[in-house]
Amino acid sequence: MARSLQEQLDAGEPEPWEPEAGDSVLGEIEAISTREGDWGPYTVVTLLDSNGDAWNVACWDTVCKNKVEELAPEVGDMIGFKFLGEKANKSGSATYKNWSVKLARAAAPASESVEVADGFDDSEDI
Repeated sequence: MARSLQEQLDAGEPEPWEPEAGDSVLGEIEAISTREGDWGPYTVVTLLDSNGDAWNVACWDTVCKNKVEELAPEVGDMIGFKFLGEKANKSGSATYKNWSVKLARAAAPASESVEVADGFDDSEDI
């Protein structure tokens, strides 16, 4: 499933994945990079889906960023992202973007995959 270095060069920069609530994308991690944004550094996971399309998933939303950091994915792992939409924090004073992120290590059988709970612990106001 992995593309050769030449195939990656020929294809150019992957498209950014821009989800609507309920959208998901999954595939093999091709690259992990850090970029600088208006609110500091964030992780970009480049993945290759089952159709052979490459996508850049920018993990700048707090929930997505924290889940990816917790999972510590590596190139070759299988990863899935699902954007769950906007959710009100516990006090109802603000909203945040909620995500589900799942990971299956390349070296581990699928039955030993690591996963993060779908929900976000919103015991603290965001």
